[in-house]
Amino acid sequence: MADRAVHLVGSFPAESTEEAMRAMLAGTGGRLRTLPTGEVRRHELYILPIIEDLVNQGVLEAKRPMLSGAGHRTVHRLARDVESPSSTMDLGTYGRPRRRCRSSGSCAVRPSRGIAALAAAAPEGTRFGVHLCLGSKGNRTRAVPRSARPLVDLANAVARHWPSGRTLEFVHGPLSGVSHPPSDDPGFYAPLADLALPVGTAFYAGFVHESPDEDQQMRTLHMIEQALGRPVNAVASPCGSGRDSRELAEVHMARACALAVAE
Repeated sequence: MADRAVHLVGSFPAESTEEAMRAMLAGTGGRLRTLPTGEVRRHELYILPIIEDLVNQGVLEAKRPMLSGAGHRTVHRLARDVESPSSTMDLGTYGRPRRRCRSSGSCAVRPSRGIAALAAAAPEGTRFGVHLCLGSKGNRTRAVPRSARPLVDLANAVARHWPSGRTLEFVHGPLSGVSHPPSDDPGFYAPLADLALPVGTAFYAGFVHESPDEDQQMRTLHMIEQALGRPVNAVASPCGSGRDSRELAEVHMARACALAVAE
């Protein structure tokens, strides 16, 4: 019997942190290596509660209201007496690049340096797991890659720039979207052969989805592992379950447990 773990990404549909954590423990049969909090206060609103907390702490302040397609929203900036992170670390470039990247490898350098800089700013000995999120809005996947190449290039770039003294425990790679089931084309997963994570860094494959049946998901797992050249360290959904129904979240956990022990 295979010995893969089950990984849950952040959010979970529950009324409290305790309820979420107990449900995740109960639903995964002891196969978790890490236990998230469930992010129960913010999962439906993405990062908005975090921004509100930073405003309340005096780190951010409102800059101006802005009219967007969804109506008015507030643009924030660092409070005037708060030191900019850019003065203490190189966070890379966030937002739109000035010019189109020639390859996913060149595109991966800037964000990977930013991720590594954030890790370097943490105390020595801190342990990290990195979730390479595709992003979604309204629980709809914002980007659907044509292959696993962008994921591999970004994961490898993160590994190359990772700071010493901080442990990169795992990289979670989404191989499908929350609204897009995983590909049934072996060629999609072929770039995983080039994944080069440090010794001791686990790879968690994010492909668990409700749309394919279990046999189809077994075939997807085999395609992923054949391309990778080894078993994945854990199976996971591509993102958190907080915007799903509780019933669907439990379906995902049960499916992940079945895949974790697949031969």
